Amino acid sequence: MGEECYSNCKDPVTDEIMTDLEIRISSLKGVPPATLAVLDEMFEREFGGDPCVYSDADWFVMGVLGELVVSRVGILKRVISVGDEVVIVGGISGVTTLPSYRRRGYAAPPTAASPGNAP
Repeated sequence: MGEECYSNCKDPVTDEIMTDLEIRISSLKGVPPATLAVLDEMFEREFGGDPCVYSDADWFVMGVLGELVVSRVGILKRVISVGDEVVIVGGISGVTTLPSYRRRGYAAPPTAASPGNAP
C-alpha cells in the first residue's frame, strides 16, 4: 500500500485548523529510502542511548511541513495469544518531534491518526 496524506489537522490545544501540517501514513515498505533514513535518524536522536531493544515499526505516521518530516509515530502490528484465542493488536512507538518544532502540537495529529483513530 502506498502513502496516504491528510491535511488541515486540528491543533489539539486551540482546536484551530493547522493548515501547514500534512499527515502522511505509510507502511514500512512504502516509505522512500531517504525518508526512512530521516525517520531512523529522528528515532536514534531521541532513543539511541536507551538500552532497550526496540522492534521496527510496520507503519509510520508522519507530520510534514513542506517536505520536512517534523514528527513521527511508529505503528506496531503484532499477533498474540490470549488463552486459546489469537488476537491482532497494535501499538505505537518512537513518538518524537524535531527539537526545534516541539511544544507546537505537531506530534498530536500524527498520534491521533494512529490505529483506531485513522480517517
